[in-house]
Amino acid sequence: LDPAYDGRKRGAISPTGLPEHIPTLQIARRLAQLIAQVPARVNITRRDAEFIPVGDRLQMCRELKSSLFLAIATGVEKEKPQSGFRIKHYYGKENNKLLAACLEEEIKRRISIPPRGITPVNLTLLRRLPIPAALVEIACISHRLDEGLLRDVDFHKAAAQGLFNGVLSFFRRLNNRG
Repeated sequence: LDPAYDGRKRGAISPTGLPEHIPTLQIARRLAQLIAQVPARVNITRRDAEFIPVGDRLQMCRELKSSLFLAIATGVEKEKPQSGFRIKHYYGKENNKLLAACLEEEIKRRISIPPRGITPVNLTLLRRLPIPAALVEIACISHRLDEGLLRDVDFHKAAAQGLFNGVLSFFRRLNNRG
């Protein structure tokens, strides 16, 4: 699990000053607890607002022999912030597309903000991973409604449950295909 923090002194910040790393860490920790109950091994790339370069996160993933990579972030839109969650994946890898679809389907069932779609992207972090990977912008931190939800413990629980259910759905579908 890779909770977002872009390395700037305060990272992405909401209209009232909520730093991005606070809700993403909380959601990642809750998701880690759910995954550990399966039981499955789970690793989190960071435990606080420490900046970890992309190359180091990729190396960590390879060394740990991870079977899935999930980045948890928030959307940031300065001009016209829109409420919702979005999922990004590196295009050209079918398993990434399947992971994104499973995550979107399950997150929609758990949180009260609209889906903003699945977006294929060419992000270094997602492109260079040899395993299924996705980046989930769980809400738009620059949107006032979403920012309020990002401060809410119940939203963190619901988001983590949606992510967990999406990961389980992905592995079920992957096993049924093979």
